[in-house]
Amino acid sequence: MVTAVVPVAEADAALAASLAIPSLLPQVDRVIVVAQGPSALALRSRKVDALPQAEPGIGNARKQGILAADDDLIISADADAWYPPGYAEAAASALSSAPYAKARRAEPLEDSVAARLELLLFYPVVNYEWALALRRSAFVGAGLHRRDYRGRYDIGYALALALGPPRPFDAAVYARLPTYAFRALLAGLRGAALSALAASPASLALLAAALR
Repeated sequence: MVTAVVPVAEADAALAASLAIPSLLPQVDRVIVVAQGPSALALRSRKVDALPQAEPGIGNARKQGILAADDDLIISADADAWYPPGYAEAAASALSSAPYAKARRAEPLEDSVAARLELLLFYPVVNYEWALALRRSAFVGAGLHRRDYRGRYDIGYALALALGPPRPFDAAVYARLPTYAFRALLAGLRGAALSALAASPASLALLAAALR
């Protein structure tokens, strides 16, 4: 028995209804939506339970869904990701011998240079929560249910610290990329580069010459 947990912000309710939920419903026994608002709560159906989010933060929403699950096998999903057929089966197979696991591949829903760059640099080493599966018993056993995941802090980093690297499973997940964090990183790097150029008259002269 497998449960998918999907935190859904109010602004992402339509995305959840068109991406994560319909792609997961044929693959799992139950979907738990942890809803930030009324539009997300309206996603409730025969196989979809919608719970009002009790504490702020996407990590707290994901924790709430994990703890609400009756099944031990959990697919950690995001509203704006799509999970192809066979994804849950591959994840469950990996969890037969590991506390948690991660999809071996990720693809952007809309291709871009920034999306490909993020996947190249960060996907091999970062626990993107939309690509993870875990055992509820391992999550609770490691005490991760007692942590407060406020702000933009999610459960992936805590899983890595407590349980080590994930077991890869042979599946792909399609996500909306680049992520907010990577866009913020690129903006910061762009600002730092412009500041460095502005502080160096020689660099500005070279840039002006290159643009002629």
